[in-house]
Amino acid sequence: KHTATPFVGKVVLGGTQENGKTCLQRALRGEEFIAGHKSTDGMSRERLHLTLNGDFVSHPQRAQTPGPREDVVDLTLWDMGGQPSYQHTHQMFFTPSAVYLVVTLPRQGGGIQELDKWIELVKRRTGGEATVIVVSTWCQRFPPDKAVTLAELRAKHGEMIRALVAVDSQDRTGIPELRTLLATVVQEP
Repeated sequence: KHTATPFVGKVVLGGTQENGKTCLQRALRGEEFIAGHKSTDGMSRERLHLTLNGDFVSHPQRAQTPGPREDVVDLTLWDMGGQPSYQHTHQMFFTPSAVYLVVTLPRQGGGIQELDKWIELVKRRTGGEATVIVVSTWCQRFPPDKAVTLAELRAKHGEMIRALVAVDSQDRTGIPELRTLLATVVQEP
């Protein structure tokens, strides 16, 4: 369902501007955290390599044996700028086979409308056939948003909501678990 082969995948990071999408993709790729990182202008694409169980594989490690491999999941991370002026253009890149990380900040209910808007955008563009992982960022700095639960998200948006995870890109809380989840989801038929 998600990939052309079990070892390749497309992961789209979407969400409102300044919710931490670029910091998240940098953390997933093992890059250092940059405080006050500039917002993504348009979109960027980066590569992420994982073992089948979700362990991180660096670019130099992956380059040692190039080409398709049965022991590595090669992902392309599409980091979509969250500015409203880009949202219509980004929809052209939405496909049912991608995995979507809808990134939100825990605002104690304040970000729920924006979160729902992004999930609905994915649902409309993919016919509800996509896999969505809702990622709440800055979990070490801000308490979890009690108004956002996996049960509530599934009640509103259906089974396309695969998981709700909390991460902190600065100290890497939740990043290994998110890598494991991505490797698992991409390998599913």
